[in-house]
Amino acid sequence: QALEFAGSTLVACTVDVDVSEPNSNEACEMHALPEKLAALRSEVEATFERRLHDQRRVFEKQIQDQTLHAEESALRRALQGFEPRLKEVYGYVDERLAPLFQKADSDSASYMTSLVSLKEELATHTSELHAKVEAMRAQLPPLERRLGAAGCSIE
Repeated sequence: QALEFAGSTLVACTVDVDVSEPNSNEACEMHALPEKLAALRSEVEATFERRLHDQRRVFEKQIQDQTLHAEESALRRALQGFEPRLKEVYGYVDERLAPLFQKADSDSASYMTSLVSLKEELATHTSELHAKVEAMRAQLPPLERRLGAAGCSIE
């Protein structure tokens, strides 16, 4: 019987050996045959495992590259599809915002003018109040003397 395995042909056969001759070369070779077959089998299995591992790495790399390429391609297509609509939306927003910014600028200018005038008014009133307080403070000692002369005490 012949068995093809990994590109090699293995032939199974049976050999009749006369074991009565202990020093026979054929008998020694027959005893070594299972060990050789086991070693060959281990070597073939190791080779298959290495090849399988190498192929798996190659396939994983190919899958990763193809996935990345597909994602980039999908993103480009999506952006191409959205780009006209986005430009339209940006134009609409810019159209609506321009008058709002102009109004905000004019309103802020008028508010700043109002704020400056209010600040000036406040400064004027504060100065007037300070002047009145100083005038009252100047009148306190003479008032205290007159009250003390009249017999009233301030406490």
